[in-house]
Amino acid sequence: AHLYIHYSRIALNNIETVWFTILFILLFAVVYELDQAPIVENAEQSLLSKVDRPLLQITLAGLTVGIGQYFYYGSRLMPVMGLVLLFCLWWKRRLTYTQVGMFGLAIFVAFAPLAAHYSRDIPAFINRTKGVSILNVETMQHILGPQAVWPHDLPRLFWVQVQSNLNFFVYKGDISAFYLADLAAFDPLTLFCFWLGLGTIVARARRYHEFTLLVWLGLGILLAGVLTNDSPNGPRLIVVVVAVYLIGGIFLQNIYNRLVRFWPDGYRAWALLLCCPIAAITLNLNYNTYFVDYAQRMPNLGNVTMAHEMADEKQNYVAYLVGAPNVYTVYGVFRFVAYQAEIHDLLDMNQLATITRPVDNLAGGYKGLAFFVVPQRAADLAQIAARFPEGTAMDRFDRLGRRLYTVYRLPATDAKGNPRPAACPST
Repeated sequence: AHLYIHYSRIALNNIETVWFTILFILLFAVVYELDQAPIVENAEQSLLSKVDRPLLQITLAGLTVGIGQYFYYGSRLMPVMGLVLLFCLWWKRRLTYTQVGMFGLAIFVAFAPLAAHYSRDIPAFINRTKGVSILNVETMQHILGPQAVWPHDLPRLFWVQVQSNLNFFVYKGDISAFYLADLAAFDPLTLFCFWLGLGTIVARARRYHEFTLLVWLGLGILLAGVLTNDSPNGPRLIVVVVAVYLIGGIFLQNIYNRLVRFWPDGYRAWALLLCCPIAAITLNLNYNTYFVDYAQRMPNLGNVTMAHEMADEKQNYVAYLVGAPNVYTVYGVFRFVAYQAEIHDLLDMNQLATITRPVDNLAGGYKGLAFFVVPQRAADLAQIAARFPEGTAMDRFDRLGRRLYTVYRLPATDAKGNPRPAACPST
């Protein structure tokens, strides 16, 4: 999935939440499979009710839920799914009170340090949820327009949100700032298998595993999509993308199950080989989407290149980013790629009067200044040059000749006042 390839390669903690969610679903599936004997209360079958129930797997599931909360906010989907799946297992008489207790205890043990932090800082727990929720007047008007009235337009708001998120599973892309909206989230073949597979699992929703996938997909779309602003938002919906591929896989598995009926046992491998072209096609489509189409467009290349240049020169230069309102130093690419580099946002040109070269205590002399100016702020270069006329400006381009940014540099000096060479080339 090109969506997962992308989010695995940028410095966000969303992809860890996906891994924890997969592990959580797997462990619950194992618990269900190991609990083949239903719990009975019949006195004549009391021995059956005392059969050892798997505690290790349910305990690991609880630890997964608790530890997952230390990553992306989307991990909060797991405890919600856990309540639904626990009820399902109880309804099917596949769960004991001991297992439920171990599950809750494991969550508590793993989550307790973070819970202690949240108890001292309640806004840290709720502010992000409140900030992206559609259940407030500001967000409603952001989505529907300033004429929207609370709560009169709530039905229309939910309908717009449902449509927007369902389109993510048809033709639409990720509209967040982290990817490209005009790249469809899923390739056509995967969507074909998904929608047919969805019909299959809906028809068999009384089975535990199919029910689990419906819970995963349904709650994920509701909590991470319909109830949040700026949908469809890839960083939030990414937690349910695995379910899409699993549901598509169920459709292919059903085709395989039907095909093997027409071949003797010795030739069943031929039926499996029929699925190989599907795997090859989806691999090719997703590979081309990310490594060819996305790579040719080169979005955010300027931020990445700036971050690397800042990192290369962090020993000799103090960097100022002239990027607002398009780019800020708090972006993950700067915090991770340019780790430990001294970077400041230059939000207002009035700040120039307060900027001076800092003393370099390690190398002697003074550190240099490097002003990274995005194209949208190119007009500010004149003021920077007027404040520091001894500097030089250099443009950075991508391989298609498009200007990424301009760096205006005042070189670092040694103890004698002589300029020290820059780490990056001047071309």
